[in-house]
Amino acid sequence: MPRKRKLPPRRKRMKRAARLASARHWLPTYEGKNIVRGYARWFGVGLECALNEVQLLGVAVDPDYVQRLRETMRQRVRSKPHKEPTAKEPTAPDVPDGYGSEWDDEFAYLAGFTSSGAPYGITWEEEGRLATAEFMEACDGDDDGDDDGDDDGDDPIPF
Repeated sequence: MPRKRKLPPRRKRMKRAARLASARHWLPTYEGKNIVRGYARWFGVGLECALNEVQLLGVAVDPDYVQRLRETMRQRVRSKPHKEPTAKEPTAPDVPDGYGSEWDDEFAYLAGFTSSGAPYGITWEEEGRLATAEFMEACDGDDDGDDDGDDDGDDPIPF
């Protein structure tokens, strides 16, 4: 039985309403200096979200700190390099010549495709049986290959 993957703590999976209800009990126990950063770390949210939720809970936050925090967030957004979408060329894996048009994993010989796109041809299994049958047929009978029934030995190939 596969092991279950451990989930992060419940407090980091909460939605806003549950966080606000839980934060009412958490706030009196917080002993740090920066309530916004502590809230963000404890509940696993961003600083702006933490700032909004702490203010919703009625905690007085220094307006100068709010201004600096919002400016910092704007600068972070501006400083991130804008990535231009690049059109990546699809890299084809190393495929032998003729794969998919003349043969593939199922067919030894692809005769074509139906109007709905299904391939048809000789499968590897059929090809194996045909090769065995042709070999057995070639070994039976006379060796000259002229199918006249006589073994006159006039063939240049001895088999």
